[in-house]
Amino acid sequence: MNVIVNKIVSKFKNKKKLLVSIITLIFMMFGSFFGLFEEVLTLLPLIIMVTISIGYDGYLGFIICIVATGFGFASGLTNPFTVITASNIIGVSPMVNIWYRVIVFILMYGLLLLYIFYHMKKITNNPEKSPTYNID
Repeated sequence: MNVIVNKIVSKFKNKKKLLVSIITLIFMMFGSFFGLFEEVLTLLPLIIMVTISIGYDGYLGFIICIVATGFGFASGLTNPFTVITASNIIGVSPMVNIWYRVIVFILMYGLLLLYIFYHMKKITNNPEKSPTYNID
């Protein structure tokens, strides 16, 4: 795990916001396309290691892993537990009105990134404002 974290951190050393944005999008897609949620808990320690290694806190790791997956699940594009099941019940194709779900997904991603960047700025200015400051 240390090798993976060190490779990721060294590759995105000066692009922390890009790294956080990519990880957030990946986890949102896990929830949105595959309906994953509890399954990503196993990746949480790895993501927390990444966020602490780039100079932030464990709370940021929680947000970009678990919260992002929840946002993706809620704005599911092809989530088998919500979109596919509901489409089968009412007898329509899951692709009907997918444009609306794409718009919702993009809006949710944007709102989540706004909060994430706000938190990153707050922690950069004063690390003691982190909810996990004493634990990290």
